[in-house]
Amino acid sequence: MEGEKRRSGKSSVWRKLHLAVVTHEVICTDLSLNNVTDSEAIPGLIRQTYRKVNVAYADGAYDTKRCHDELRRKKIKALIPPRTQAGYWPVEYADRNQAVARQRLTGSNAYWKWNTSYNLRSVAETAMPRAEIYIASLLKSLKNDKRFIFKAAHAASKAHHCLMGF
Repeated sequence: MEGEKRRSGKSSVWRKLHLAVVTHEVICTDLSLNNVTDSEAIPGLIRQTYRKVNVAYADGAYDTKRCHDELRRKKIKALIPPRTQAGYWPVEYADRNQAVARQRLTGSNAYWKWNTSYNLRSVAETAMPRAEIYIASLLKSLKNDKRFIFKAAHAASKAHHCLMGF
């Protein structure tokens, strides 16, 4: 077909870059395979940082016991909106259960988000486009190189150090 490029039997392996951001600063990163969910990646991110983190803002994808347990282990308050139609969890998840109760009472998470300053999460989201631009420019320069794998690994390492401020 004209204008369409096809690969000859080669499949791409996608990766996900997970970031933990405080204000506009990336404090830790994790690169995983595409089949690793966001909630599975958070324990590895949290274990990387030795910085005192008081509150973790995350979206509903992180509303899992694994995430809440890891945050509680590090004494970090979890501000994660419960998923739609969320159920109650055991007593040790009292903060989350209060959010579920509020969701059921009001029909949405809007009231909870307003009262918890959840909107501050959007500040951290601005770090991702910067990381994407930096990494994309490095990978684009390596596109036609035969030693792509080795150079891509080096570029990922450089990106990691750049993002971490080393």
